[in-house]
Amino acid sequence: MNLIKHTYKGLIYNPDLKIDKDGHNIIHNIYSKHNSYEPTYIYHGSRVDYMTKKQFIDYINLMEKLTDNGR
Repeated sequence: MNLIKHTYKGLIYNPDLKIDKDGHNIIHNIYSKHNSYEPTYIYHGSRVDYMTKKQFIDYINLMEKLTDNGR
């Protein structure tokens, strides 16, 4: 189930909510607008809180610095 989306620099934050015996877990998938089938990044943050727009932007900026613009 997708509940929230942020966009920045051609990337889309599109988390999935998974409900299991331990409660709910958020999987923080980040996709390129050109490839919506395989996440470009998966943020390993809180399992219970969604990323804010600021957290998403800061994460994308960090990943660009660390990975030659995400490639």
